[in-house]
Amino acid sequence: MVKFTIILLHAIIVILTLLPSPSTQLKQFTYEDPQAGLDLLDKDKSNDGTIILRFGNPTKQVNRSTKCWDKTIYFRIIHPNASISFFSISNHEIPDFNFCLIEGTTNDYMKTWGFDQNFMLAFYNSSNVTTSAIMGIFITYEGKVLSTANLLHDALIDDGGIKKYSFVIPNSSSRDGFFVYCHGSTVLSWIHFSTPNKNGEIFARARSGIIQTNVNIVTTSAFYVLERGFALAYGGDDSPINLNNSNNPTVDMNIGPTNGVYIIFYCIETNTRTEPFILYQIPTRILKSNNTRIVTQALTLQSIICSVDFSGAGNICLLKLFSQFNITKNKNHTISQPVELIHSKISFSSSGSVIKIGDMKNVTSYGYNIEPLRFGGYLMIKSQDNLMSGYILDANGDLYSNWSLPQPLNYPMYKSTYVLLVNNSIVAVENQNNSTWSVICDDSPKFTDKDIKFNNPIIASINPTLGSRVYESTKQLHISFHCPVTLSSSNISIYQSIRGTGHDLLRQRFQGVSPNQFCQIDPNDNKTVIINVFPSTFNEPNSHYYVVIENNFVKRSGSNEALLGIDKNLWTLVTGCIDYI
Repeated sequence: MVKFTIILLHAIIVILTLLPSPSTQLKQFTYEDPQAGLDLLDKDKSNDGTIILRFGNPTKQVNRSTKCWDKTIYFRIIHPNASISFFSISNHEIPDFNFCLIEGTTNDYMKTWGFDQNFMLAFYNSSNVTTSAIMGIFITYEGKVLSTANLLHDALIDDGGIKKYSFVIPNSSSRDGFFVYCHGSTVLSWIHFSTPNKNGEIFARARSGIIQTNVNIVTTSAFYVLERGFALAYGGDDSPINLNNSNNPTVDMNIGPTNGVYIIFYCIETNTRTEPFILYQIPTRILKSNNTRIVTQALTLQSIICSVDFSGAGNICLLKLFSQFNITKNKNHTISQPVELIHSKISFSSSGSVIKIGDMKNVTSYGYNIEPLRFGGYLMIKSQDNLMSGYILDANGDLYSNWSLPQPLNYPMYKSTYVLLVNNSIVAVENQNNSTWSVICDDSPKFTDKDIKFNNPIIASINPTLGSRVYESTKQLHISFHCPVTLSSSNISIYQSIRGTGHDLLRQRFQGVSPNQFCQIDPNDNKTVIINVFPSTFNEPNSHYYVVIENNFVKRSGSNEALLGIDKNLWTLVTGCIDYI
């Protein structure tokens, strides 16, 4: 393993941090990579804004197109202060085929995910291309290999082999571990793992075994549920289910096939999970019928992307559908119209009940990729002819603006990428020549005047404010939300930072609904939570403190949906000095 770190000194635009400042501007710098000619294969990020880039050194080409890379794994870690760690790993037991393209795709078999504990996890397949024996290597951001773990070992060979595997890390809740899932042609499997300890060791907290769906699965999407759990959505052709379901009067199988979106919820605290249930049925529709002509619309599900709605309205799934109109004349002659692409948005509660279904009318062309933004709206990316263009859509799917990055951005295969950070900021990484790379950061698009300091769109204000001085006499903290709230079961904690040790001191912790009523809702607005502070909490002068609010500390009144909390080191406070006379 080769490892070294440099600090960027040759910035095109001088910056103090990569993370956005309150003003809207582009921040850009370049760096020289010590290994020339690398291909950029994968990217991820952690909640604090650290960006992980995985590179490979090309070795095999077919028709001037790279098919394989050598077995050395090159990592570049872009830290929030704009420094970069360079290291490579070559002493490993990853089988050779992982470093080649999956047939019919532009991706290799490996995948990288970032944790907030300053390490990452690199996935790979341990045996062959048709099994789900998925392994993972835990690696620190300094390049130290901590451990190797078996992540998925349920055999899916009888179901045609593994089609996809993926991974979910909770939003701002490191104690809840992580979620790994995969699917075959008609089956699913998932495992919930503990949070890795300092040595990268994990254990399975719950596992599903093989889930038989009777759906020809074409897409899956999982996400962390703020009430401490995970949800796994999947979809595809569910005609076999409806052929045997005479109790469903809304589906006429004589017209054409059906597609469906199904979901499973898993609760961490009770270790319970729901049976798969239908979230959205997509039948073939008769639009017009008379004695001479029948017009039908066939909708075919292509992909789904699901996530929490961080405004507190529940959850959302974005559906990519192929739509085709068919005109049948005289019952034996059918004319099929060209296939069109449409996107639909499903809003649903954490109980699974659908709140709203609507189409995103401005996304009707091929070649687009859509990602939801935490502070509302969507990032829409179009890639074509080695060029990439970005657009910001509002919550209804209407065009809000172009992104502020260069439009279009050069996007040659394996030479550039973009990373969407949790605060809505967009970072583009682009190769300038054989060894020079540029990094451009676009401040987050804002649809409202909501503060982004805490990566939480539902918080209106805090008191004491960020970075304020507090004293031993400070008796209360106040948190105001944009909507009425009720207290829930998760914790609020106050820590004293013990710098240089890696172990901060817990000074105070209790639940929102604690029996001693340390937390109260202000009856004047039902939006403000008042937290009582122990007299001993801020008794260490000239010290740094921070407040952590777990997800589900409060819920939104009316919908009873859990709300997002505040991560470590975001709400920081400083104790005052003691004057000696």
